[in-house]
Amino acid sequence: MTFITSLPESRQHRETRAISVILTDDDTLFLDALKIPLQFLGGINVIGTTSNGEQLLVMLEKKKPDIVLLKINLPDKNGLELTKMIDDRMPCVKVIARSDFDHPNYVKATLRNGARGFVSKNTRIEELLQAIREVHEGKIYISPSMEEFMIHEMCNSRNGEQLYRINQLTYREIELIKELTEGCTTREIARKFFISEKTVERHKNNIFHKLKVKNAAQLVKVAFKNGLLLN
Repeated sequence: MTFITSLPESRQHRETRAISVILTDDDTLFLDALKIPLQFLGGINVIGTTSNGEQLLVMLEKKKPDIVLLKINLPDKNGLELTKMIDDRMPCVKVIARSDFDHPNYVKATLRNGARGFVSKNTRIEELLQAIREVHEGKIYISPSMEEFMIHEMCNSRNGEQLYRINQLTYREIELIKELTEGCTTREIARKFFISEKTVERHKNNIFHKLKVKNAAQLVKVAFKNGLLLN
C-alpha cells in the first residue's frame, strides 16, 4: 500500500497562507458550530477556542494568532478592556469584536480600543469569513448593516447635544443602561457583571449625570429615543 507523504503543491501553498484564528465565546455550542465551517471554507486555521478572557490571554501568549474573534460580552472580563489590553501587549494580533449589542456606540468604543473589525451576533459565516480576510489584509471591517445604521444616525440626528451626551457613555455604562431600564436591582446587576454594588451605584450616578436624567422613567425615554434598547 502506498501512502501519500506530501501534499499537492497548490494545497501546500494554501496551507502556508492560512490565517490563524482564535475564537473566544462563552457559548461553547457556538464555538463548535463556528469552528468547522470556518476551516472547511479554506484559508482559515482555527488554532484555539476559549470561553473566557483569562484563558484567552494565556492562549495568546503561547499561540500568537493572526486574528482573535472576541465576544465583547464575556462573563469574567470586560471585553472592551480586554481588546485594549491585547492591542497594547500584542499589536500584531488583530481583534475582530463580536457583540450582542450592535448600537453605533459599541462599534466606536471597540474601534477606539484597538479592534480592527466589528460584527454583530447574527453575522453569517460568509460575512465573518470576509471580515477575517479583510482585517488580516490590514483593513477595518464593520458589518454593512452597522455602517448603514451609523450613517443614518449621523444624518438624522436632530439633537446634537443629546448625541454628544450619548457618545460620552462608556461601554460598561451602556451595558448597565439596558439592565436598569428592565428594572434590575443594584444587587442583580452586580451579580451579573461580577462587580460590587458600590460600583453599580457609581456607574448609575455617572449615567444619570451624563444624560441629565433624574430617574429611571427619564432614562428609559432617552435610551429608547437614542437606540440604546435595540436589543
